[in-house]
Amino acid sequence: METKTKVYDETLDPNEQLKEAFKLVENSNKLILLVHGGNSCFWCTKLHQKMESDINIKQFLEENYVVVQINNGSDKVFDNKYAPNLIAYPWLSVLDKTGKLLVEQRTGHLEEGSGHNSDRILTFLKGKKIVGDTKNPQIGEEWKQN
Repeated sequence: METKTKVYDETLDPNEQLKEAFKLVENSNKLILLVHGGNSCFWCTKLHQKMESDINIKQFLEENYVVVQINNGSDKVFDNKYAPNLIAYPWLSVLDKTGKLLVEQRTGHLEEGSGHNSDRILTFLKGKKIVGDTKNPQIGEEWKQN
Protein backbone atom coordinates (compact mmCIF):
# COMPACT_ATOMS: atom_id res chain seq x y z
CA MET A 1 0.00 0.00 0.00
CA GLU A 2 1.35 3.43 -0.99
CA THR A 3 1.53 6.06 1.75
CA LYS A 4 0.67 9.59 0.78
CA THR A 5 3.26 12.20 1.64
CA LYS A 6 1.81 15.06 3.63
CA VAL A 7 2.37 18.52 2.18
CA TYR A 8 1.36 20.31 5.38
CA ASP A 9 2.83 19.31 8.74
CA GLU A 10 0.09 19.79 11.34
CA THR A 11 2.65 19.64 14.17
CA LEU A 12 4.61 22.72 13.11
CA ASP A 13 4.13 26.16 14.62
CA PRO A 14 3.74 28.65 11.75
CA ASN A 15 5.61 31.30 13.74
CA GLU A 16 8.63 28.98 13.99
CA GLN A 17 8.33 28.13 10.30
CA LEU A 18 8.40 31.83 9.48
CA LYS A 19 11.44 32.43 11.71
CA GLU A 20 13.31 29.80 9.70
CA ALA A 21 12.19 31.42 6.44
CA PHE A 22 13.48 34.81 7.64
CA LYS A 23 16.90 33.25 8.21
CA LEU A 24 16.89 31.88 4.66
CA VAL A 25 15.99 35.20 3.00
CA GLU A 26 18.14 37.41 5.23
CA ASN A 27 21.07 37.84 2.83
CA SER A 28 19.16 37.43 -0.43
CA ASN A 29 16.67 39.19 -2.64
CA LYS A 30 14.14 36.43 -2.15
CA LEU A 31 10.61 36.85 -0.90
CA ILE A 32 8.65 34.49 1.35
CA LEU A 33 5.66 32.68 -0.15
CA LEU A 34 3.25 31.37 2.46
CA VAL A 35 0.98 28.67 1.07
CA HIS A 36 -1.93 28.26 3.48
CA GLY A 37 -3.71 24.94 3.10
CA GLY A 38 -4.24 21.45 4.38
CA ASN A 39 -3.63 17.82 3.53
CA SER A 40 -7.33 17.01 3.19
CA CYS A 41 -7.88 19.90 0.74
CA PHE A 42 -8.01 18.70 -2.88
CA TRP A 43 -6.99 22.06 -4.36
CA CYS A 44 -4.18 22.48 -1.82
CA THR A 45 -2.51 19.25 -2.83
CA LYS A 46 -3.16 19.97 -6.53
CA LEU A 47 -1.46 23.36 -6.23
CA HIS A 48 1.52 21.80 -4.46
CA GLN A 49 1.80 19.14 -7.18
CA LYS A 50 1.72 21.82 -9.89
CA MET A 51 4.41 23.89 -8.16
CA GLU A 52 6.61 20.80 -7.82
CA SER A 53 6.04 19.28 -11.27
CA ASP A 54 6.03 22.34 -13.52
CA ILE A 55 9.74 23.01 -14.15
CA ASN A 56 9.21 26.72 -14.93
CA ILE A 57 7.27 27.35 -11.72
CA LYS A 58 9.63 25.24 -9.63
CA GLN A 59 12.71 27.01 -10.99
CA PHE A 60 11.17 30.46 -10.55
CA LEU A 61 10.25 29.64 -6.96
CA GLU A 62 13.74 28.32 -6.19
CA GLU A 63 15.34 31.49 -7.57
CA ASN A 64 12.96 34.04 -6.06
CA TYR A 65 11.13 32.64 -3.03
CA VAL A 66 11.37 30.65 0.14
CA VAL A 67 8.15 28.63 0.20
CA VAL A 68 6.51 27.83 3.52
CA GLN A 69 3.55 25.43 3.74
CA ILE A 70 1.26 26.67 6.54
CA ASN A 71 -1.30 24.19 7.87
CA ASN A 72 -4.76 25.73 7.76
CA GLY A 73 -6.08 27.16 10.97
CA SER A 74 -3.07 26.19 13.07
CA ASP A 75 -2.74 29.71 14.49
CA LYS A 76 -5.56 32.25 14.06
CA VAL A 77 -3.38 35.21 15.14
CA PHE A 78 -0.82 34.23 12.49
CA ASP A 79 -3.56 33.90 9.86
CA ASN A 80 -5.03 37.30 10.76
CA LYS A 81 -1.62 38.92 10.39
CA TYR A 82 -0.34 37.20 7.24
CA ALA A 83 -3.59 36.27 5.48
CA PRO A 84 -6.12 38.82 6.76
CA ASN A 85 -8.48 38.37 3.80
CA LEU A 86 -8.31 34.56 3.71
CA ILE A 87 -11.64 33.11 2.61
CA ALA A 88 -10.67 29.75 1.09
CA TYR A 89 -7.80 27.30 0.86
CA PRO A 90 -5.29 27.21 -0.61
CA TRP A 91 -4.36 30.86 -0.12
CA LEU A 92 -1.09 32.58 -1.02
CA SER A 93 0.61 35.36 0.92
CA VAL A 94 3.88 37.02 -0.05
CA LEU A 95 6.09 38.66 2.56
CA ASP A 96 9.29 40.62 2.24
CA LYS A 97 12.32 39.84 4.40
CA THR A 98 11.04 42.19 7.15
CA GLY A 99 7.75 40.32 7.42
CA LYS A 100 5.68 42.96 5.64
CA LEU A 101 2.71 41.44 3.83
CA LEU A 102 3.08 42.49 0.20
CA VAL A 103 0.12 40.72 -1.37
CA GLU A 104 -2.42 37.96 -0.93
CA GLN A 105 -3.83 35.83 -3.74
CA ARG A 106 -7.00 33.81 -3.85
CA THR A 107 -5.99 30.64 -5.66
CA GLY A 108 -9.41 30.04 -7.21
CA HIS A 109 -8.27 32.59 -9.80
CA LEU A 110 -5.31 30.33 -10.63
CA GLU A 111 -7.45 27.26 -11.30
CA GLU A 112 -8.32 25.87 -14.68
CA GLY A 113 -10.32 22.70 -15.16
CA SER A 114 -9.28 20.15 -12.54
CA GLY A 115 -5.92 21.82 -11.86
CA HIS A 116 -4.07 25.11 -11.92
CA ASN A 117 -2.97 27.25 -14.85
CA SER A 118 0.83 27.53 -14.98
CA ASP A 119 0.80 30.92 -16.72
CA ARG A 120 -1.48 32.43 -14.09
CA ILE A 121 0.70 31.09 -11.27
CA LEU A 122 3.84 32.52 -12.88
CA THR A 123 2.12 35.85 -13.60
CA PHE A 124 1.28 36.13 -9.91
CA LEU A 125 4.73 35.05 -8.74
CA LYS A 126 6.35 37.57 -11.11
CA GLY A 127 4.35 40.40 -9.58
CA LYS A 128 0.79 40.81 -10.82
CA LYS A 129 -2.36 39.78 -9.00
CA ILE A 130 -4.93 37.64 -10.73
CA VAL A 131 -8.38 39.12 -10.06
CA GLY A 132 -11.96 39.19 -11.32
CA ASP A 133 -14.46 36.41 -11.41
CA THR A 134 -12.87 33.03 -10.69
CA LYS A 135 -14.44 31.70 -13.90
CA ASN A 136 -12.96 34.60 -15.89
CA PRO A 137 -9.75 35.68 -14.14
CA GLN A 138 -7.88 38.76 -15.33
CA ILE A 139 -4.41 40.14 -14.74
CA GLY A 140 -4.69 42.78 -12.06
CA GLU A 141 -2.48 45.42 -10.50
CA GLU A 142 1.25 45.05 -10.11
CA TRP A 143 2.26 44.32 -6.54
CA LYS A 144 5.97 43.64 -6.87
CA GLN A 145 8.51 46.43 -7.03
CA ASN A 146 11.57 45.58 -9.13
